[in-house]
Amino acid sequence: MHCKSKDDDLGLRVLPKRGSWSWHFVPNFWGTTLFFCAFKWDTSNGIHWFDIYVQKRDQDRCSVCKWIVTQRGPCWYNATSGGYTVCYPFNNNLAS
Repeated sequence: MHCKSKDDDLGLRVLPKRGSWSWHFVPNFWGTTLFFCAFKWDTSNGIHWFDIYVQKRDQDRCSVCKWIVTQRGPCWYNATSGGYTVCYPFNNNLAS
């Protein structure tokens, strides 16, 4: 996986199966903070990407935003329901 924003490149990470990774940041004053990540699995073709943090979408629903990302797409952890119940499609499929 590879996550970045307009200003910060968080680098390439290779996670083991069921592995995790986290980072910390402060959303900007203007409400435009955006981090996006690209994901690739050994068993899939191409790269999938998703806007993992969109300030207007996420700032009021999570102070610690947790996601599980599978080849089917990312799912956000909903503390109210106690599960990864809010799922999204990937933004796009990029060439390998």
